[in-house]
Amino acid sequence: MKTTPLHALALSIALQWAGTVQAQNSSDDADPLKETADRHMACLQAAPPTTLEASTAGEGTEQLLRARLIFSAGQVEPSVEWLWKASELAAAQLEPHLRRYRMPCLQDGEAPKAVVQEFWLKPATGRLESGAIWRTRWGAPDSAGCYRRPNTPLDGSRLPDGSAHALVFFRFPGDSEEPEVRVAHYTGSETFAEAVRKQVRRYRRCSNGGTPSNSWHEQLFKLNGGAAKAKPLSLAEFLGFAEGVEGSRAHFDFGSMGCPFQVSWTLWQPARRNTAWSAEADSANDAQRHVFLSWLGGLQLRLSSRIESAMFGEVFKIGVPCGVLDLRQPAAG
Repeated sequence: MKTTPLHALALSIALQWAGTVQAQNSSDDADPLKETADRHMACLQAAPPTTLEASTAGEGTEQLLRARLIFSAGQVEPSVEWLWKASELAAAQLEPHLRRYRMPCLQDGEAPKAVVQEFWLKPATGRLESGAIWRTRWGAPDSAGCYRRPNTPLDGSRLPDGSAHALVFFRFPGDSEEPEVRVAHYTGSETFAEAVRKQVRRYRRCSNGGTPSNSWHEQLFKLNGGAAKAKPLSLAEFLGFAEGVEGSRAHFDFGSMGCPFQVSWTLWQPARRNTAWSAEADSANDAQRHVFLSWLGGLQLRLSSRIESAMFGEVFKIGVPCGVLDLRQPAAG
């Protein structure tokens, strides 16, 4: 079997940390950020058309349409922003259908919610293929506010000898000075997770009043980790180690995303969904890449539980070339 950089990394970690990595543990504390996002996506009502008016223009060449829909409280119909439209005519035909999408669970006072969806049109037949709908951030990023950490280190009597991680969420409810803490996932012993929980409970609001109430913060604690770093990978190398790629029906035109570009990809499995984002800070092409990055973050790597535990929270760099990635099965029409 040919050894890829990812295989080599997994092997090196297995040899280096053999006998030191303990089982992963999913806590009863759920990811609060996921809970809120899932609620909005679960109530989304969408019925895109399967065909548009056929056109001989561009016959034989599929046309990409990429739209962002913004739902606002108190407004039944979403607003539509076209991120990419290979055909003005097709976009004009599709937009009335998109405006019939609904998010009825969006409550008064909630911030607007946005989703992005891609479509591929065969002009000669009018057949329209609709991609998955992905949530995306809209407006200014939520302010993380500030909080004060204690000067004291983690309780050393509760630290394991080997590597350990803990993924923690916390917030300051109401006027409380002490945060509510959720340890969503940890590797290592329960005593380490409890030491982390105890440490975060020592966090306090900032004295300048810049700590918003009820806003969740996220933090990853790593003990004796990070000795092995993931090497940069090509997209082909990365996909060769991912599960379920062949049956995903993925179809992406990197030419519409400002290719070539580099992606940062963080391993969170099995605790939560993995994440991917543009490695370039404040990239002007982030909106164009959102669907691809959401799909990439949803992939899972074929790793043993021991290697998963060792690499938890590690960031991979993935090089994305120009061209088209088409994993669909051939279809008539």
